[in-house]
Amino acid sequence: MSPVRAAVKNQKEAVRASEIGERAHVAVLIGEREIRDSFTRFRAGLVVIVGGLKVFGVQLGRDGFASRAQPTEFAHDGGLFSQVFGNLVARGHLPYSTANAVWIRDEVFERAEYLARRTHSGLLTLFRDIVSLWRWFGVPRADMVHMSGMPFLCLAVDGIVDSKKGTFRSMEKYYRMSGIHLGHEVHKMRFRTASRLSRFGTFPQILVLVCIVTVVGQNASAVDDAATTVIRDVTVISPERSAPLEHAYVRIQGGRIVEVGSRLLKGEVQIDGRGRFLIPGLIDTHVHLTQVPGMEAPQRSARPDLAALAAAQEPRSYLYFGFTTVLSLGDATASFVEQWNALAVRPDAYFCGSTPIVSGYSFQGFVATPYFLFNAGQAGTIPASVDKTQHTPDAVVQQMSRDGAICVKSYRESGFGDQAGRLPVPTVEMMRAVVAAAHARGMPVFLHANSKEAQEFALQAGVDVIAHGMWNGHQSTATVLDKSVEPILQEIVKRGIGYQPTAQVIRGLGAEPDDQFFADPLLSRVYPPQLIAWYRSPEGSWFRKELGDAPPDLYERVGASGDAVTGYLARNHARLLFGTDTPSAPIYTNPPGLNGLYEMRRWVAAGVSTRQLFQALTLDNARILHRDRDIGSIEKGKRAHLLLLRANPLDNVEAYNAIETVFLSGKAIPREMLAAPGN
Repeated sequence: MSPVRAAVKNQKEAVRASEIGERAHVAVLIGEREIRDSFTRFRAGLVVIVGGLKVFGVQLGRDGFASRAQPTEFAHDGGLFSQVFGNLVARGHLPYSTANAVWIRDEVFERAEYLARRTHSGLLTLFRDIVSLWRWFGVPRADMVHMSGMPFLCLAVDGIVDSKKGTFRSMEKYYRMSGIHLGHEVHKMRFRTASRLSRFGTFPQILVLVCIVTVVGQNASAVDDAATTVIRDVTVISPERSAPLEHAYVRIQGGRIVEVGSRLLKGEVQIDGRGRFLIPGLIDTHVHLTQVPGMEAPQRSARPDLAALAAAQEPRSYLYFGFTTVLSLGDATASFVEQWNALAVRPDAYFCGSTPIVSGYSFQGFVATPYFLFNAGQAGTIPASVDKTQHTPDAVVQQMSRDGAICVKSYRESGFGDQAGRLPVPTVEMMRAVVAAAHARGMPVFLHANSKEAQEFALQAGVDVIAHGMWNGHQSTATVLDKSVEPILQEIVKRGIGYQPTAQVIRGLGAEPDDQFFADPLLSRVYPPQLIAWYRSPEGSWFRKELGDAPPDLYERVGASGDAVTGYLARNHARLLFGTDTPSAPIYTNPPGLNGLYEMRRWVAAGVSTRQLFQALTLDNARILHRDRDIGSIEKGKRAHLLLLRANPLDNVEAYNAIETVFLSGKAIPREMLAAPGN
């Protein structure tokens, strides 16, 4: 019996063996056979597409699975299961509930694995069953590697297995095509695989390349942590180097860089870097991980399915655009960041504790704002149950440090829009006390300050980083800087204070009412199609009404005044730090990851050089977080958070959209594996 017939027969036997009571909806597509070299070599491929989960004995939407509990624990798991669950809910196949999420996780894939093991061609069947799942759910092929604890096969028809000699051809070609680098695992199994495949019958010169991928609940990876990976003949661009290192070799082991140089290095896993550029993973020091773009609490409650889809994709979207480290500035908690960092595939996350004053900007209540500062002017509004001694600058900084925060976020914001000038602000003395308490614990202080007055306050208080551009309080234009702000900017340069322009904040607000925003093809890489469709609906574009009828050129004029300040700072070699403020408001026009590319473009347009931008994205951001011994450059001993690019980022900002592979602690993830599902 031919292998094709045997495979189909084994699939039917698997269905029968599981005693499924209903007819399985199975469609088998047998790949085209191309006869070459006088019938001695040809290609054969077979893919089983399952029209529904009934092939696994699953009854979708039946009684017993519904629950009113909200599975918030799955909202940020970021893995395949949350995508599967979100797609099922979005398509109306399954109610949104904790019980159903648990069932998806524990039942579906266990049955797929069980069926595979019941067949004579167990490995092949396991692969086909997994492919069936992702095809039906609209999940990209690459997301198979996110399934924790399940070994499976990725089969591609692009090699030769001779039943007698067991020779493999086109291995290297497939490595480059797939971006999956397997090395010694393939070589160890090549002859055994040939022997096992021969039991399918005498098949004249079967063209099959077998790649073994094992997932053990860690980041998507085809390489064991103990394996040595070498990226060979690559151009290394690292911020501590005055010039790129061409024809370099980088060796990685145990998730860290162990050697960088020009001499030939060997490793079990070899990655060809010819014509490629290797840079450190990017760092965004201003994001808000707890927020869903375009949604606040009412929208999340009304559409929990879409909120879950957005949350599941968010970590991958940051990685898709090269951000391997993010700082959640003022919104996250220790428990949230712990859950985020437990995800299989995500950038490393850190958080700053938020210290608003009572009734001031960003104060959300006495319970929701654990590190609020007591201010005597609001003493009458503070409940008697609140211990005021626990809300002094020293007490709140001490507590957030114990909770795991690595920095402090404070605010000098008197309000904008209808609240302009109405919000209480901290005194200089209070802010100096916050800075002193933070510095005593090795924590930098970020100050929200977007006006001339607020940034002058930042100098008086002695903060480390000014978060936001100077958009208000001066008359600068895109080409002319208001002379009154120069003394402030000169002092910022002199003191080496970090500065985050966050230029895309204003432009994101301006893009919200404009449907042209959806014309960007990159949007589909970071947002699932269901989410994009909702954003385009009247329900999803709710925030447009909140913005009111602002003149079309207002946001550009405000943004241009900030760009003038950024250009001045760049020309005078200020300490620019890259942060996006994603999302800056409940708007969908600050997409995770993609907003970073938008921000980069704004910097370059304002006069920031590509070298300055690169420095801000990597080592300077690592230094402000006191993580420069671990990340931010390609040096021995540092974590192997790396990006392999097809273009040089020092030549053109668009190189940051030419990522080929993302390395998380040395584990290679092809970029397209990180794209939003269903597009």
